[in-house]
Formats: sequence, structure tokens, C-alpha cells
Amino acid sequence: MFVTLEGIDRSGKTTQAALLREALGPDTLLLREPGVYPHNQWLGVWVESGAVGIAIAAGFALLVLSGSLIALSMPYKYYNNTAFQWKMVLLLCSVIVTLRLASKPSRILALLSLILWLSVGFSGRLIGFL
Repeated sequence: MFVTLEGIDRSGKTTQAALLREALGPDTLLLREPGVYPHNQWLGVWVESGAVGIAIAAGFALLVLSGSLIALSMPYKYYNNTAFQWKMVLLLCSVIVTLRLASKPSRILALLSLILWLSVGFSGRLIGFL
């Protein structure tokens, strides 16, 4: 049997290969592609250093600041807008699911987070049409 695992850097291929090797037994030969690209190694260093959390917090702070400034520009227009109200509810749900995902990774939570964040963007686009 020949099994190949493909994926982007830091996606868990090594972990899955180790689990597969453990399940198949000690006679399993595990090979790696010799193409570890130096320009992609910064991602691993960045993730392991904890700088990702700082980047996420800074991005969320910018999101809140810019969204607040836009909403404050015409508060009566946005407050009564159904799409804006849905966006705020979806945004709150997105933040809760994302925080939960950060503390306990799960594929279902990741999918839910993706759907919720896409819904936040979609409802934001609807604000101008309702």
C-alpha cells in the first residue's frame, strides 16, 4: 500500500502521518518530501512564538474600531436596519465560536466559524440594500 498526504505548510500532515504509522504498525516506512522551503519556515516560527495571538487581537481591535466609526456616522440608519441587526447578532456568535475554537479545536466548530464569519460579511453587504 502507498499513501500520500498532501497539504499546505503547518496543516498537520506530519501529525497525521505519525498517527497513520502508529496504526499500521512498526513495519511502515515513513518518507518525507525533501522540499522544505526556507521562505515558508517563517510561518512556523511565527505560530510557535505566540505572535499570532497578538496579530489576532490587533486585527479584532481594528475591526471593532472601524465598524464602530462607520456605525456612528449614521446611527439611526444602521440601528433600524434589519441587515445591521443580523450582522451584530452573527458577529457576536462568530466571536463566541472563534474563542471556543481557540480553546478546544474541532472541525465542526471550524466549519461553524467559517459559515458565521462569511454570514457576517454577507449581512454587511446587505446593509446598503435594505
